Amino acid sequence: MVRSMSTVVRAGGVAAAVVALAATGGAAVSAPGAVAPAGYEFVMRLEFGTPGAAGSRACTGVLIGPRAVLTAQNCAVTVAQPDPLDPAAARVTARLRSATAPVRVVDVRPDVAPGLALAVLDRPVRVTPASRAATAAAVDEALDAVGFGRTADTWIPDQPHLASFVVRQATGTQVDLAPGATGTGLCPGDAGAPLLRGLPSGGAELVALATAAGQNGCLGSAEQSGDVLARPVAALPSLPAATADPFDQLTLGPPDSGVPPVPAAEFGAAVATADFNKDGWPDIAVGAPGDRTGANRDVASGTVTVFAGGANGPGVGRRLLQTAFNAADEAGDRFGATLATGDFNKDGYADLAVGAPGEVVGTIKAGSIAVFNGSAAGLSAARGIDQNDLGRTDGAGDEFGRSLAAGDFNGDGATDLAVGSPGKLIGGLRSGQVTVLKGGTAGLAFGWIVDQKGAGGANEAGDLFGAALAAGNVLGAKTGTVYADLVVGAPGEAPASDPQAGGVYLFPGAAAGPVTNGVAVNQNGNGGVNEAGDRFGAALATGDFNKDGWADIAVGIPGESPRTDPQSGTATVVPGGNTTVGKGYPLEARDVTGGANLGGDGFGSAFAAGDVTGDGYADLLIGSPGRAAGAGLLYLFTGGAVSTARPDSVTPAKLIRQADVYGTDEDGDRFGAALAAADLNRDGKADAVAGSPGEGAPGEPDAGMAISLSAGF
Repeated sequence: MVRSMSTVVRAGGVAAAVVALAATGGAAVSAPGAVAPAGYEFVMRLEFGTPGAAGSRACTGVLIGPRAVLTAQNCAVTVAQPDPLDPAAARVTARLRSATAPVRVVDVRPDVAPGLALAVLDRPVRVTPASRAATAAAVDEALDAVGFGRTADTWIPDQPHLASFVVRQATGTQVDLAPGATGTGLCPGDAGAPLLRGLPSGGAELVALATAAGQNGCLGSAEQSGDVLARPVAALPSLPAATADPFDQLTLGPPDSGVPPVPAAEFGAAVATADFNKDGWPDIAVGAPGDRTGANRDVASGTVTVFAGGANGPGVGRRLLQTAFNAADEAGDRFGATLATGDFNKDGYADLAVGAPGEVVGTIKAGSIAVFNGSAAGLSAARGIDQNDLGRTDGAGDEFGRSLAAGDFNGDGATDLAVGSPGKLIGGLRSGQVTVLKGGTAGLAFGWIVDQKGAGGANEAGDLFGAALAAGNVLGAKTGTVYADLVVGAPGEAPASDPQAGGVYLFPGAAAGPVTNGVAVNQNGNGGVNEAGDRFGAALATGDFNKDGWADIAVGIPGESPRTDPQSGTATVVPGGNTTVGKGYPLEARDVTGGANLGGDGFGSAFAAGDVTGDGYADLLIGSPGRAAGAGLLYLFTGGAVSTARPDSVTPAKLIRQADVYGTDEDGDRFGAALAAADLNRDGKADAVAGSPGEGAPGEPDAGMAISLSAGF
């Protein structure tokens, strides 16, 4: 008898009715044979939806990499849910036999190979993956299947069961098997069950994955056949990062702090790293300026989530809200839009500054910031700061807190904080301004006001002075009293008589603050031409890319159209020096092998500087979040010594696609929209943290994610 969704096959000349093995309506999984012995820890149960709830289903998968679970395609794709990546699809988790808590699945590739799908876990599991057999199945060979499907007497077993089979026929695309010594077959929930070959040295290797079977012996089934169809793995093409995790990656999202994700939370719109509890492990802070708060989670005010670092990677996230300092959560506050870290109160612990550029102060939408103090217990006491608190005036549209940068600008040993207000009115013109708060044992206090006049420029409407900030020892002494210099982006600036192409201003640090002797830089003479809409200075970072002791400036130009190429974006590196900056040189996506300058890429929208290669030179990560309809792309340019053969210290190295980090390109993911770098695993190399604020896991809304990359550079 052949039932719905059945296929009649020939196994050794005997007709066998087989049925797809994905279970529905509950969390079934396993063969009706004996409980599998120890040694099969790589077999996992995949659960779609809430186990036991209407419409939920489960099946089996096999761990083939630290975060990669291979399963049958009919496990991931059903008639009712043809697209597992659809936010309306069921949420997916995976569970080890030895674990009580499920592991979150953050991506599903339903067609990784014919008949097979790949589920991607949010973090590596500490189980040795199954090894793939290099030799195909042979006729009359005995193989064992291990699955979590229904048994002869249990609908939803909690342990995998083992059944033996004999190969009747084998081709490069299908293996037909008949029941072996156990006399039992496979059941609903066993889709994706591995067919394993025992090894003389002990253990087993993966030969094939079950996709369909006659369900003889299964509870509730009247089938008489126990024959099985399986997909061989020996001839599979190389699966992307399947047998290794080249970037030693972790994926973080709102569920990692114990809260369900909400649409448009923009988790990952800002990222930062610092050791807030001084345990020697950098922690990760992730801004979600569109996240919802309130008793009903109906107020899109924004949050920040902090993940404590450790030997086993980031811990459970802790959400920070404005209520921590008695501020109201209001829609549009955009709390978490920007982040910066530094020891602002000089107590030896890193503190976290958070921008909320949409905050309403009184009745004026002027923006504000908050500072959370570090301590042995992590971030604790919090304080909100607006311009009124600093003896200044809050103005509508100021966007105070839209950008942040930390550095010791006056050389007193305490970290100061620069706060950008690109919408600030000066002389009736909305040109922008930067407020610098001085650090000290009592915390941050008003320090200085910085605008373009300090660099010999004019404050003009639309300059957006302060839209981006950075800090570093770009000029001056490298020993003794070393001052951090303040770098300010004004992407709406019209240099001299040129159009609104953008500009960057460098204000040297000094005991009296970074307020005078500013240096203006634009594209003219620095590898480019000033053109309207270039947005030179929209993003900034500093790093010592040539290891000469002075920080160099990376400038983003996400609106640039290089030569006759479309508006893809570029970047410029301006070398630091003793008394003045050097001539800037350009960086483009097309410089990298496999890269191209494509319209809307937004190359240069975000930066992070750090020594990811471990050679002593700072390297530069560049985000291109607009690439491929907003899916996003990340580029690595490495630092090095300048020579005749290498006239520029920053040179192209590689591009990193979402597919390289277990992701899938989807419109609006914005992978690379925010970047940070720190040595998260203490291996002596900087790791990268990349925000993807439009990303969503299967069955979850597009709330955003943050991805850490700790190897592979």
